[in-house]
Amino acid sequence: ARTDAQPRRTSEAEVLAASAAPAPDEPPSAPLGEPPAAPAAAPSRARWFEAVTFGGLSVGPVLKAALDLQNLAEPLPIQTAAFVPIRTGTNAVLVAAPTGSGKTLAIALPLLARLLATP
Repeated sequence: ARTDAQPRRTSEAEVLAASAAPAPDEPPSAPLGEPPAAPAAAPSRARWFEAVTFGGLSVGPVLKAALDLQNLAEPLPIQTAAFVPIRTGTNAVLVAAPTGSGKTLAIALPLLARLLATP
């Protein structure tokens, strides 16, 4: 759904910076001359990724920024209904809705979120 008020648009640089930002629970980089800290465990990335939502759907920072650029504030009903089965990899998902109801995003959003969440 598009919002009536024009929110602040996110620049491409901000989208890239958000996608490269460390997870909130990861330690900062080591100062120069010191060995780097051990890499964070995969669950840490998952918790950070899951915390960025689009109407309650875990999409991560890159997709959230892209949705914000398009002024999409909340998912449409078909997008909400299709997200979890597609994101979790259910073998067969039928998405049927009228033209203009958001089917393309209903299918693409969980697929992209799943790909981006995989290290």
